[in-house]
Amino acid sequence: LAARLMMMAARLLRRPTLAWRSGVRTLAAGHGLAPPTPVGGRRRGWGLPWGTTTPGLVVSASQSVVPCALRPSPTLGSIRTKMRKHSPMRLVIGEPIPPPESLLNIPRCTPPLPREKQVDDLGRAYATGRRKTSSARVWLFPGSGRVTVNGKPLIEKFNRLLYYEDIVAPFVVTHTACDFDVWCTVKGGGTSGQAGAIRHGVARALQNFDPAYRPALKAAGYLTRDPRMVEPKKPGRKKARKLKQWVKR
Repeated sequence: LAARLMMMAARLLRRPTLAWRSGVRTLAAGHGLAPPTPVGGRRRGWGLPWGTTTPGLVVSASQSVVPCALRPSPTLGSIRTKMRKHSPMRLVIGEPIPPPESLLNIPRCTPPLPREKQVDDLGRAYATGRRKTSSARVWLFPGSGRVTVNGKPLIEKFNRLLYYEDIVAPFVVTHTACDFDVWCTVKGGGTSGQAGAIRHGVARALQNFDPAYRPALKAAGYLTRDPRMVEPKKPGRKKARKLKQWVKR
């Protein structure tokens, strides 16, 4: 392939040729401009290798300016077509091509706005937490550490130590145990889902009360809504994946 390209390049030396530089085409009529040389290897391009940067040149015939189009390296057939259209040509070097205005008006990346404290007139921070199919509405305000769920104390609503630890985990991470009271309502799902929804709501309420708690809560993963849900049952199966018992004989 390289030998064939060299032979075709030798034929093109007898007529006006096209020299390619970094995607910008310039027309050469043999007046002091070196002919194009094929790039080594298996590349089909003409001129400098890929990645070489040269100033863009504007080529004009007599006094008219021919716009330079950016495109991949051409094949020999396209070079012959261009020579038929523009031959004979006189090489005129103009001003460098300015970049388009769309590239000059790109807005700079601005840092995010700082978070502000979000509390109501009574000094309470509100947030909504979700887990599985449960949804909890949480109000958090300064207090002694009491947690009320649907009008009942925490120990009366849930009967497992695991749920207690799950709900108070945001206070442990932020070192604010016994500094806030929680009043919340929860509905939907089971006890595990409701405990997870309350924990999500408490973490988001702490962030709204004081944005300084966000790094610790974010690192622990308490501000992220858990997307895991129960997979639906499939027709013809006992559950989502379980198949009926199969007996060969």
